[in-house]
Amino acid sequence: MDGSLSSRPRRRHGNGPTARAVGHAPARPAPHRGDHTARHTRETPLAREHATIVAFDATRYTATITLARSPDVALPNVPVSRAIPAALLVPGATAAVLFFDRYDPADAMIVGVH
Repeated sequence: MDGSLSSRPRRRHGNGPTARAVGHAPARPAPHRGDHTARHTRETPLAREHATIVAFDATRYTATITLARSPDVALPNVPVSRAIPAALLVPGATAAVLFFDRYDPADAMIVGVH
C-alpha cells in the first residue's frame, strides 16, 4: 500500500452492518395513536393572574386577594414572596399571582406588586 486515498477502506453508508449514525439525534418515537377522541393538549404547569390586595398580614406574610377575573371572590391566606417589601403590600395594590396548580386556588403565591 502506498498510503493513497484509494487504498484506505471506505466507510459504508446506509443500513449495512458497519453503518453508524455519527452525530445524529436519536429517532423520535412514533406518535401515540390511541382509540380515544380527545385531542392531546399541553397545559402550562403554572398560571399567572392579576389580583388586587384586600388585606396583608405582616406576621404570617400572607395576603387576602381578589382576582381580576373574579373580583367578588376573595382568596385568603395567599403566601407572599419575602422579596416584596411589606410597605408595598397595601390594600388596593395590584399584584401578580402565580398559581402552581391552576385547579387549586390554595396553591398560589404573590410574586410581584405593581
